[in-house]
Amino acid sequence: MNWIINAQAGTYSAGPTETSPEAEASSQVLANGAKKVSCSGCSGASEIGYIGCSNAGTLTFPAVSSTADTTTSIRVHYTNGDSKQRYANVIVNGVTKLVAFVPTDGDRAPKTSVLTVPLKSGSTNSIRFEGYNGGCGTP
Repeated sequence: MNWIINAQAGTYSAGPTETSPEAEASSQVLANGAKKVSCSGCSGASEIGYIGCSNAGTLTFPAVSSTADTTTSIRVHYTNGDSKQRYANVIVNGVTKLVAFVPTDGDRAPKTSVLTVPLKSGSTNSIRFEGYNGGCGTP
């Protein structure tokens, strides 16, 4: 459950309905070399890889819905088989955020990163993942 807090009034109300969109769903847009790869520990046994990297791959969720204009948290499930942390830019409705992906145990044990983003009421929200500083956001 999530909440929208009005600190001035000292009140809160139920937040937007939560969803769990899958990156590998056909409604998402892959570009510039980002592609579906197998992942034994992921839902559906696949994930999207090659975000950023040499081809500047991107993953876009083009029609994310919200029942209110709000700032909310999104959870990103990922794997990172490298021994060092990776980063990605996440652009939500034109606002850029940075998300970190700590190393995982290959593709067997996905982890979660959380970031706070602005959403608009309706289904026109766009969330795009891209490489940060020329690096690979995901393997």
